[in-house]
Amino acid sequence: MKKLYERDSQLLQRKRIAFEIPHENKPTPKKEDIKKQIASELNIDESLIVMKHVYTDYGEHKSKAIVNVYKDANILKKLDAKKVKKVKEDAKKKEKAKEAKWKVEKI
Repeated sequence: MKKLYERDSQLLQRKRIAFEIPHENKPTPKKEDIKKQIASELNIDESLIVMKHVYTDYGEHKSKAIVNVYKDANILKKLDAKKVKKVKEDAKKKEKAKEAKWKVEKI
C-alpha cells in the first residue's frame, strides 16, 4: 500500500488521505478489508476511519482509496453521523437478507 497524498483539515480535525492499493490477479478489495489495512498502517482505531471512495480503473490491478481519518470519535459523530448510520443500517439489512435466504434454502 502506497500513500499518495495527505491533506490536513484543522477546522474539521481530520485528515483526508489517498492510498494506492495493489491487488494482482484479484478483484477489488472490500471496503472493510481496505479499512483494516489502513488502520494497521496508520496505527489507529478502525472506528476513526471513514471510507469516502474506492476507484479501480478497468484492467488495472490497483485501486485508489480515499479516506477521512478523524482525531476524535465525537467529531466523527458530529460530522459524518449520517454516513456512519447509513453504513450500519446497510450492514444490518445485508445480514437480515442472508439470514432470510438461509432459512428459505434450509426449508
